[in-house]
Amino acid sequence: MKIKSCISGLLLVSILLQPFSPAAQSRSTRDTIFRAMKDELNRNMNGLHLENMERPFFISYTIHDKSTVEILASLGAIISSEDSRNRSSIVRVMVGDYSLNDENFSDFSFKYSSSMIGSSGQTPIEDDYDGIRRALWVSTDNVYKNAAELFEHKKAAIKQQTMTGEQAGLDDFSKAPAVVLKEPPRTFSVNRRKWEKIAKELSAVFRDYPDICSSRVRIFFYQGEMYLTNSEGTEVVQPLTLASLQIDAYTQAVDGEPLSNHDAFFGFDPDELPSVGIMKRAAKDVAEKLDVLRSAPVFNESYFGPVMFEEQAAAEFFSQRLFGGNNGLLAFRQPVVNNAGAGYRPSDETLDDRIDRRILSRDITVQALPVLKRYMDVNLLGSYQVDAEGVIPPAVITLVENGILKTLLNNRIPTPKVRTSNAHERPVLSGYRTSQTLGPSVISIESSEGKTREVLKRELLKRATEEGMDYGILVRKLHPTFVGSGPLSWMGLSSGRRGSSTLTRPLLIYKVYVEDGREEPVRSARLGEVSLSTLRHIAAVTKRRFVYNTLASANRRSGIPASFIVPEALMLEEIEVKNEKRGYTPKLPVVPPPLAVK
Repeated sequence: MKIKSCISGLLLVSILLQPFSPAAQSRSTRDTIFRAMKDELNRNMNGLHLENMERPFFISYTIHDKSTVEILASLGAIISSEDSRNRSSIVRVMVGDYSLNDENFSDFSFKYSSSMIGSSGQTPIEDDYDGIRRALWVSTDNVYKNAAELFEHKKAAIKQQTMTGEQAGLDDFSKAPAVVLKEPPRTFSVNRRKWEKIAKELSAVFRDYPDICSSRVRIFFYQGEMYLTNSEGTEVVQPLTLASLQIDAYTQAVDGEPLSNHDAFFGFDPDELPSVGIMKRAAKDVAEKLDVLRSAPVFNESYFGPVMFEEQAAAEFFSQRLFGGNNGLLAFRQPVVNNAGAGYRPSDETLDDRIDRRILSRDITVQALPVLKRYMDVNLLGSYQVDAEGVIPPAVITLVENGILKTLLNNRIPTPKVRTSNAHERPVLSGYRTSQTLGPSVISIESSEGKTREVLKRELLKRATEEGMDYGILVRKLHPTFVGSGPLSWMGLSSGRRGSSTLTRPLLIYKVYVEDGREEPVRSARLGEVSLSTLRHIAAVTKRRFVYNTLASANRRSGIPASFIVPEALMLEEIEVKNEKRGYTPKLPVVPPPLAVK
């Protein structure tokens, strides 16, 4: 298992009238940071050694130097408007060698058997050569001591168990060529007053909907650079920027059921966000559809049949099911465990052993296109030139070809069938801590037999009729897995997701009646598990596709920039839809919202 250390330094500054400047763009800043990183790395490679313990064979330092702006507004008023400046680091130290080291090991008796180990100290936000070196020194010392001890535990654990030939012959860390790539900064400025005005204007839309209990608009701008150097000679500077706007609303149905709706927009900079008019219409649409749901009928039936996903729900379906866990298209390594972890079992099977077997419908091909920058006149948020481990990605990675699994996205941790990295260790964008994880980039999903959306809807009704049902099920929006600083969790709502094969809660779901094609919104519905068998029976997808820029969830408060070029709609042959059983339903407010009595 990886041993990393994350240090975060945070300084809040009040620059209400100042333009939003990039965290590190001058040559002197880059030179200072790299000189401190390289000098401290070389010193520790030569000097780290404990008696009777292994020396490190690999060290890497990553620093994220960033500035953020976050504006929150509700009902036409600003809740908060903050700038922050932060420089934080990840220190990775490996003991042993490429074939066997302290990573890929779970020791349930060892206090620090964790992929992230914090340590004392802060990374200065000023270009302080000595201060940066000291912060890296403190982290490196802590991580090395833990790594050296963990490595001894791992060797002892291996001696106590029988490893399969495949496990015994699998390296712990793959080699990669040294890369020197220093990209130019990506800069923009933010007019705080302008965006506060926009936040107030968008959030004021909800004043016309007095029965909506809570609503919020969140505008978030992230601008910075990732610095990476390692003992193999890699040196990388990569710009990291994000502009996002989220619209969230919460209410309760007449029986107290919590209900929510959501929309979001993402881009590299503020100019890539839609016009105020478009976003205002989106806010109104969020409010109107949520207002309708308050009196919508409860889904109390047991349904097992065809389900169609459209628009945001189609994109989230592919994102969540194929790139959201162990049994998707991400390569996961099962760690060695010690005796105390003899009962350890992975929560999900991986697809590593299904390579060269069919996992999707025969007409579907899935590719990763990490260096593709633009498609359909849209900039692709998931595009990059080098990943967070300093590996340059191939231009095209065919993951699934005509339904047959070919490979998985991987970082430098080998798995039995994917032995080398294809450069998908991705930086996680967060305003505070620095982290990275395996995740998607630019993902293309298309069908050789794509149909129109109208044909798919007719097929939905036809299949429902053949099953003896009065209606089919249509899903237009799923709860997002990423919620930023918590727009939806702030309202007391979770996604309802419980595993890699389970989709999040439907926000907009409809019965489509066979008799006349009429759509009826319903609530309290829950989608069943999307198993590998279900994926093999995707009945059809549309030929027409669209770009879905998003943050693939690393956790509820941070995400990986990703782009999905996906069909506008898809239909599953059959999946269960049932009533959502809630352990707790909050009571309705004792008195109505203030807007409702004006």
